[in-house]
Amino acid sequence: MNGFAEILNLFIANAIAYPFFVAVCDFIIYNIGKIILYLIRYAVYHIRRDISKYKSNNKDKQ
Repeated sequence: MNGFAEILNLFIANAIAYPFFVAVCDFIIYNIGKIILYLIRYAVYHIRRDISKYKSNNKDKQ
């Protein structure tokens, strides 16, 4: 009976700990994804701004 109780205890502990572990990992992955998307958006915005500046400068020179 003692072995069974120990296995049951480990199972319950893992059943409680695993969702918390998954939640923490998902939270970290989600935030890293948000940061990457922000950096991509920032880069695209600046590249577009520089391209439009370059186009307007070329029109002035012609």
